[in-house]
Formats: sequence, structure tokens, C-alpha cells
Amino acid sequence: MSPLPADQASIRFMGPHWQRGRRQQVLWNLTLYTLQHYRKVHANDTNAFIEIGNTETEPYDITVALPVRQIDLPVIRKTLIMIRGYKRLRPGRHEFGATH
Repeated sequence: MSPLPADQASIRFMGPHWQRGRRQQVLWNLTLYTLQHYRKVHANDTNAFIEIGNTETEPYDITVALPVRQIDLPVIRKTLIMIRGYKRLRPGRHEFGATH
């Protein structure tokens, strides 16, 4: 949904979500940032993260900030693999990586 390469991209995709003890395919709205761009825009010195918003109605919102130079097609593909590989994603922020 966004021109590439970029510091931020919006992606809509089908992916797994655990609800009521069952794994279901749902529609996600992903906002993907380079970590440097996210820190600049949000004046926040956070680690890389995945943040799941409200999961009451589709499409579900998910925000991801990664320590990459730019968002391009390979980064998007790897991010989708990472999200689809997470077991039982839950609402909230899930940080990973080292603090800078």
C-alpha cells in the first residue's frame, strides 16, 4: 500500500491470530517503520518491537519497528514471516533487541 523503498510502509495482509483458543486467519493492517524513523517521529528511544492493537474487529492493527536502513520488499517479506511465526500474538507491545 506504500511506495518503496521508504522509512515507513503500510501493508495489509492475511495472517494468523489466536482467538478463544483457536488459530484463525485474520486481516492485519501493518505499519512498518525503520527503528530510526520511529524514534525520530515519536521522540522515543525504544528497542525494536511488535505492537498489537485492539483485536476486537478486523482489520487488526499491528505496528513493527525494526533496526533496518530502509523498508523494501525483502524487509517486508521477512517481517511477514516473523509475524506469522510468532506463537499466540497478544495485544500489547513486545520489545526485542538491545538498547542503544
